Amino acid sequence: MRQVDGLATTKPRKRRVFRKKNVPAAIQSAPLAAPVVSNNFQDLDDEIRQLRSQLAKKLQLQNAQLRKMLERFDR
Repeated sequence: MRQVDGLATTKPRKRRVFRKKNVPAAIQSAPLAAPVVSNNFQDLDDEIRQLRSQLAKKLQLQNAQLRKMLERFDR
């Protein structure tokens, strides 16, 4: 430990060095397949509406199932 103005301090940490493991060149150079993103905002808005609708239906179904389960305990 070092002393700075009477206070004990530690040495600054060294940065970690990450080394590549022995991976075959074919795997290293394979490009990652990026998902295709539509630039058309209308298509994205439609997809968002569909997903929201699906989510709302699932939540309504789950709520109905939970109500039935709670009715068993209320009797």
